[in-house]
Amino acid sequence: MRPESRRNSKSSFAVEVINMSASYGDFQTLDKVCFNASTGELLCIVGESGCGKSTLFNVIAGLIEPYEGDVLSYGVTLSKKTGRVGYMPQRDLLLPWKRLISNITLGAELAGIEKGVAREQARGLLPMFGLAEFEKYYPYQMSGGMRQRAALLRTILTGHQVLLLDEPLGSLDALTRKRMQQWLLKIIKNHADRTILFVTHDVDEALYLADRVLVMSSRPGTIVYEADLRSIPQETAVIKRESLNAIKRQVMDKLGVNERDSYFRHHAHR
Repeated sequence: MRPESRRNSKSSFAVEVINMSASYGDFQTLDKVCFNASTGELLCIVGESGCGKSTLFNVIAGLIEPYEGDVLSYGVTLSKKTGRVGYMPQRDLLLPWKRLISNITLGAELAGIEKGVAREQARGLLPMFGLAEFEKYYPYQMSGGMRQRAALLRTILTGHQVLLLDEPLGSLDALTRKRMQQWLLKIIKNHADRTILFVTHDVDEALYLADRVLVMSSRPGTIVYEADLRSIPQETAVIKRESLNAIKRQVMDKLGVNERDSYFRHHAHR
């Protein structure tokens, strides 16, 4: 047994990444990544494409073994141990031949929950997810927002305390995405015992949703900046907005993006 695989009774973190380095094929993708997440926290991770965000999630999910360091959950290593966290990848991955109710209970059934129990739990949550009338629908009959809500419900029904959401709203149009962000905050409040790690390319989305934001460098990725949004002064809307704007400038700077340049690049193609 490796030293990292023993329980550390002093660790109370839902996720603790300790000097972790990993590779994908011949490329080093992560370099001495360190951070932690507490129970009930929503931690957003932002970074450019290819910086290792998905590799990070694959390591936490036990799908890839790091060559250095470790990942712990409440003191127990997650390295090479699958089925310990809920993982929602970028695509909803709903099975086209299964109805909604069968799709959303699949993860729970694979986790060992009896089919009838899983369906009872699912039906109790369908109204909260705006899916109560669509239990018998197939994926092709649902909108993109509905499919993403179904995928998130499937992830929550696994019962895992740690949820990994890899750009879950990235494929949606701007209006649907904003509505889903507002809806997601309500869902999180109803599952305050869950710890959520959320990957996004959208800095505004991270600032809107997160308790803390981590910025990753280019490959090999490491954490280069952390912002704790819970420490933002709440006295007035103006003070809060100014504080958020200051954090956003710091995040954009660490990402190597100039907001003015980004604005003109965007509008030049309109």
